[in-house]
Amino acid sequence: ACTEARRAGLDELISRLGEVESPDIQRVADALRRIPDPSTCVAPESAPTPEELGAFDIALARAQSMLALGQYTDAAALLRSMSLPDGTRRFAHRLAIHAFALARALKLSGDYVGAAAEFEKAYLLDLLSEHSDIASLAAGHLAALHTSELSDPNAGRRWVRNAQASVLRAQNTDPARRGQVEVGLAAAWYALGEFDHALVSLDAADANLAADDPYRVNLGTILAGVRYQQGNAPAALEAQRSAFEATQATFGARHPRLIAPLNNLGILYEELGQYTQADASFKAALALSEEALGPTHVQTAMTRISNASMGLGRLDPHESIEMFEQGLRDLEAVFGASHPQLNTGLQGLATAQL
Repeated sequence: ACTEARRAGLDELISRLGEVESPDIQRVADALRRIPDPSTCVAPESAPTPEELGAFDIALARAQSMLALGQYTDAAALLRSMSLPDGTRRFAHRLAIHAFALARALKLSGDYVGAAAEFEKAYLLDLLSEHSDIASLAAGHLAALHTSELSDPNAGRRWVRNAQASVLRAQNTDPARRGQVEVGLAAAWYALGEFDHALVSLDAADANLAADDPYRVNLGTILAGVRYQQGNAPAALEAQRSAFEATQATFGARHPRLIAPLNNLGILYEELGQYTQADASFKAALALSEEALGPTHVQTAMTRISNASMGLGRLDPHESIEMFEQGLRDLEAVFGASHPQLNTGLQGLATAQL
């Protein structure tokens, strides 16, 4: 009877997800909560022992330390090796934290499809746990991920709506968590080109985050992107410099989190005609990416293509072509020959060959 009730609850969840264009978070959560507690379905001896839980928590802390140090591949491997008995509701929040950490490791390693699957897992597990803090962050990540890296703006918009609902649920949580959720929503709005909405979320994040909160790094980067898209390159450069300094202060001088801010600084210097600073920033970003992530990593390939694109007309044409071709080979090895991620490099290569 317990198994049948669980199956009926899951059937209801799947049915409701399929019948609405904009997933109704409360209905999804209600359907999940009506699934009987797994402790009534699973024999007590299958539950993890205190020793097993302790070992899981220690391994999870190790993996999160690896993420902080930029050891994304090692963190993903460790997280994939960890497990607890399936279907244990009382450990759902712990499992949501695990799935969220794995999603971050996969995203930073360039496995965007795998990252999306783990973010969704974290989202649903956290709704089941009735905490909803990890679910809020996962929704923001999914909105940005689908819109940019996975090139699926329709899915991005669906997750933006989920992220908005998460913000409403975060109203009564601590300010730091509310601010982090708003940063995720701002990233989603930015990816969709909704810059006014992004600024509203950034203002809310700024009001809630502590001065030393690591999420301020993300806030500054998104703000710089918004100002740039609005045509205000000087304001964008100021915001990006602040984001770079905050990233360096938080993570250290050789952390891979500095690659994107360095590359963004290069783009802004280029826009403002400060070519010496632009070239120095681009070269620093590429050198750090090769050192920290490896010469064929997705982010290294994208940084190489960005360098070549911004240097068109100034760099030696043969150098530009070589950078485009190497970057495209590395991206194609990950995404395949027809993925939208290759479009910028292909267009740049065609221009360089003229």
